Amino acid sequence: MSTFITPNQSPEQEKPVFSYQQRQEQFLRTILYATCIFGLPALIVSALTNKNNLAVGVDIGVYVVLLLVTFFRFPYWMKAVVLLSLIYALGFVGLTETGIWADSRLFFLGFIAMATLLFSATAGIVAAIISFASIAVVGQLVISGQFMLINPSVAAGDLGTWSAYSLGLLILAVLIVGTINAFQKEFETVRKRTTEYLQTLIDGQSGLEERVEERTQELNQRSSQLEAAAQIARAAAEVHDLKELLDSVVHQITARFGFYHAGIFLTDSATQNVVLASASSEGGQRMLARGHKLEIGRQGIVGFAAYQKRSRVAQDVGADEAFFNNPDLPDTHSEVALPLIVQNRLIGVLDIQSQEENAFSLDDVYALQTMADQIAMAIENTRLIERSRTAIQDLEAISASGTTIAWKNQLGNQARGYTYTILGVDPIADKKGASRSSGNEKTIRVSLNLRGKEIGTISLQRKENDSTWTTTDKEMLERIATQIVLALENARLLEESQRNAAREQTVSEFSSHFSHSLDVDTLLQNAVREIHRLPQVSEVSVFIKPADETRNSE
Repeated sequence: MSTFITPNQSPEQEKPVFSYQQRQEQFLRTILYATCIFGLPALIVSALTNKNNLAVGVDIGVYVVLLLVTFFRFPYWMKAVVLLSLIYALGFVGLTETGIWADSRLFFLGFIAMATLLFSATAGIVAAIISFASIAVVGQLVISGQFMLINPSVAAGDLGTWSAYSLGLLILAVLIVGTINAFQKEFETVRKRTTEYLQTLIDGQSGLEERVEERTQELNQRSSQLEAAAQIARAAAEVHDLKELLDSVVHQITARFGFYHAGIFLTDSATQNVVLASASSEGGQRMLARGHKLEIGRQGIVGFAAYQKRSRVAQDVGADEAFFNNPDLPDTHSEVALPLIVQNRLIGVLDIQSQEENAFSLDDVYALQTMADQIAMAIENTRLIERSRTAIQDLEAISASGTTIAWKNQLGNQARGYTYTILGVDPIADKKGASRSSGNEKTIRVSLNLRGKEIGTISLQRKENDSTWTTTDKEMLERIATQIVLALENARLLEESQRNAAREQTVSEFSSHFSHSLDVDTLLQNAVREIHRLPQVSEVSVFIKPADETRNSE
């Protein structure tokens, strides 16, 4: 019989069982049930045919005892002894009735075999000794005439006959005991091997479950780390202010991973040092306040990670020669520095410290380095955005300044404008004309803005009986003002292009006229004459002089 561990049992509570004793008990129950079943017809036949009431009573008593040991709770040994006693009794009675000529030896052989099966080889030997002793005693009494066989028709036999009978029984007994004993030993060997195999399977299953559980925990931890890293990187990508981004990253690392300290160092302009730009711990804030920095390749784990452009881990900072003993972070026991690299260019280092030793496994470093790479990209993108904003602001300032100069050159020192009244369209003579009655609620004023600079205004006024201006009206006027500004700018650009074209044409004409003469005096006279034709030119002088005189005059 074998017993296996159920899912709710542990190896310490249940062990695999494969017992020969249980097999013996089951075999004994089967024999007793069979004896009871087949013994009942034999009892009935004996009661009907046997005239000896005493013998019938003995048979009935024996059968009752058999029923009792079969169907009631008795110890195993007691049931086995009763069964063996019955078998021996049948053999002994047969021996006294018919001597060596009947089937008493079958019962003796059965007695020996059952003793060996139900107990052991030793019990079989004892049963054999009892059987041979019984045969020897009865044979001696019968041969000497001291005891007469119950059945008078059976010959008593001589010593040779009884000896041959005993020798045959001895040989069969030895064979039976030896065979059963060999079977029992082989069965015990198989049982041990089976038990050991089952125990090995159970131990292997238990170890496999533990490894699966450990691996599951590692995978869950790895998944949580990657999820936290992805969330931190995603949050960093959504921030476009560098200081806000750095502060958000270090505080989220401390909160999500549970580390003691997190800080971000950025390289200086000379790429000689890494300067602490943000920190999550109180000690880190003190370092930040005094401008803490480390020399690349010379100071601390951070400096070495920056120099080598690869992560550097100190599982026990006390035993790491590169560790920088910082009094602001006295509880650090392990540290990892992760380079922030963009296009193989170092932009900084992410420094993480823990209060526990051996806090960073290879999987931890891998997840953190992946996060560091994404943070580096977010930092670089934020810097590019800030540079783009600065460049755009500079361009807008230059464009606005150029717009102001261009319109100033276009208008000179006098403003230009027109007003519409019931009398028609009239020019505005002064700068204040456009803003008259600006305090009236019936009047609305809209600026003409070009590239952030106001170049003029539109002023509208309603009659006294009309409604006041609404927000919708103002939005419509602003759209109209935008179109007017664009049209004015296009007109100015067209005029400027035309002026530039006229200048280029004048230069081309001058070049053509100058090329017609090869005489110096004639060329100078033509130059004076042509230049005098330029607008607003009253006097022109063109002269040349020797080179030495030119140097002296300078």
